[in-house]
Amino acid sequence: MKTHECLLINPRSAYHYIQTPIPYPPASLLTIASFLERSGVSSFVLDMVAEEDPVGLLSRHLDAAPGQVLLVGFTVMTSQVRHAAELSRHVKTRYPGTRVIWGGIHPTLFPEQVLREGVADFVCVGEGEYTTQELLAALRGNADPRSVKGLYFLSGGELVFTGRRAPNDLDSLPFLNYHLIDYSKYRVRSVGRGREAMRVNSGVIISSVGCPYRCTFCVNANKRLAFGGYRTKSAGRLADELAYLTREFGLDYFDFLDENFFVRRDHPENFANEIKKRGLKFNWYTSMRADAFDRKLVDEPLLERLKDVGLYYLSIGAESGSQRILDKLKKEITVAQIRQSAELIVKHGLGVTFSFMMGLPGEEQSDTDATLLLIQKLRALDNKVSIIGPQIFRPYPGGELYEECVQKYGYQQPQTVAGWSESVVPLTGFEDVEKLVWIPDKEYIRKVSFYMDFVNINIDAFNFGPLKKLAFKVLKATSNFRIRHQLWGFNLDMRLIMAYKKMTHTVRDPANG
Repeated sequence: MKTHECLLINPRSAYHYIQTPIPYPPASLLTIASFLERSGVSSFVLDMVAEEDPVGLLSRHLDAAPGQVLLVGFTVMTSQVRHAAELSRHVKTRYPGTRVIWGGIHPTLFPEQVLREGVADFVCVGEGEYTTQELLAALRGNADPRSVKGLYFLSGGELVFTGRRAPNDLDSLPFLNYHLIDYSKYRVRSVGRGREAMRVNSGVIISSVGCPYRCTFCVNANKRLAFGGYRTKSAGRLADELAYLTREFGLDYFDFLDENFFVRRDHPENFANEIKKRGLKFNWYTSMRADAFDRKLVDEPLLERLKDVGLYYLSIGAESGSQRILDKLKKEITVAQIRQSAELIVKHGLGVTFSFMMGLPGEEQSDTDATLLLIQKLRALDNKVSIIGPQIFRPYPGGELYEECVQKYGYQQPQTVAGWSESVVPLTGFEDVEKLVWIPDKEYIRKVSFYMDFVNINIDAFNFGPLKKLAFKVLKATSNFRIRHQLWGFNLDMRLIMAYKKMTHTVRDPANG
């Protein structure tokens, strides 16, 4: 096994499913690893979402060269705290000479809590490429880390912050190097649904970072998490990277992991021109907002040009079928725009996924019913329309809506790393609904969540045996009937399946593998 100076870890989330389809690789960590490799630092990305034995894998890498791994880094969202803490404590107990750094949304919001509880030696805030490189140089030379921008750490019991680092010029970053992760776990996958599904050699890429919108449920509205605003790679730089990835790794499909590809019209226009000029051939997916057509960020001619250079699928965060809730969320979109975007996208033969939420503070059953009705209307448009959710709102820190949960509804924010670790129920992937005091009819929300999971499932994405596949088809059909006709009684199927999940541990405990 090759030895490395730095290991970068993507921990499991609390709602890690054993049978989750092949996940995306952690592009943010791969970006850091590629940057370090260009700088002459040997690093490797370990994605525990794709591993059967996370502790064993981590130990094998650390045992391969005792004392040579200077730094183990973790990217940590709130849902990943439990597994990140378990793995961090394993490193600090068995390999005391190796330092641990956490980055990501959760430690950025709670750096002192993370450091004082001893799960990490450093917290990185902002983009981690230069910070990680400079910290490794400091550790290598036993230097004072105060000179490294973008760090929190403890010194003599006092919290030290070294100051914010300037945002990266995206064009200056290296191409993603898929050799720095076990990419065989992600490469071949199925995209699309049913008879239109196709097997692809897939890759990921980031063409922009940031989002200028201020939805109340989203962490992008939190000023503490604003590091440089919205930025894009130039069309030429982006095309260079895609040409390299298609040539070097034989890829023919890309997931653009931007939060919103259509923030400025010139970005998709220049991209379409550059890919067309170079004759690059691949299919791709990206995200957009429901109001992109009305804002003139894209129109039908541009959509057709993007399809001509491989656009295959889009995703849109619709969130709700209730205009009252959309306004409360500060989405700045309308229900009519959601419907319009679906009609225009499928008109051009493209697939689209809409994601929805429910169980929001201030939401009434009539709002949830409006969401279910809109979902039915969207599905009826075309079989190229798919739905995620409505998922129960997760009160994770960082957004304006979370603060409302704490201040108006008395939601008890965990005060320790252990508290955060237990704040999400592994069986469902959500906070225990009983703790969500703003939901007036919790049983109704539970039932909608349960049956919509079966309505939305893409059975072809799973390697089910014939009997299990038949069972899921039956459950999908009966759940569809329940949702269409608002039939919530006689839930023997729900009780039996939840009991089966508990008995067979269908949902893996992320801390114990």
